[in-house]
Amino acid sequence: SPSSAAAAAADAERLRLLNTLFSAFMTTSLGCLMLAMGATISPAHVRQQLRSPRPFVVGLAAQLVVTPLLGLVMALAFRLPNAVAVGLVIWGAMPGGAASNGLTWLSKGDLALSIAMTSTSTLCAFGTIPLYTFLYTLPFVNTSPLELDTPGGAPAPSSSSSSSSGGGACG
Repeated sequence: SPSSAAAAAADAERLRLLNTLFSAFMTTSLGCLMLAMGATISPAHVRQQLRSPRPFVVGLAAQLVVTPLLGLVMALAFRLPNAVAVGLVIWGAMPGGAASNGLTWLSKGDLALSIAMTSTSTLCAFGTIPLYTFLYTLPFVNTSPLELDTPGGAPAPSSSSSSSSGGGACG
């Protein structure tokens, strides 16, 4: 009936508005939290990180090398379905984020170290995520990772001119 269709459209519009407001609130809150944590770091904290880089190097190596490998090993060891295995590998390759900084701050840990690692791993992620996705998902996909379909259904850039079926290659 026309009234139920109008009610459904109104509900959908309200849901979109709530989603937009929630996203704006969360983004603003996260920005304020990051600013507050960054404001607690002094130049002396930064100098200390530069003088003794070993914790930074060890932590960054764990984050950039060990975690993605652990995702691959777990996916193989537990014989996960291909799509789940690919997701686990990609998740393991993701850099640390605001949550790690927030937990470090709450636990009164080395916030300067956490922020340095988060910043560096995020910059490195532009190269490491595609690299690990390409290398570590090979056992789980039926085709080259370069030919996988993107979630939106548009084929990812491919070196060949063949077209993809649109259904994804994981599964």
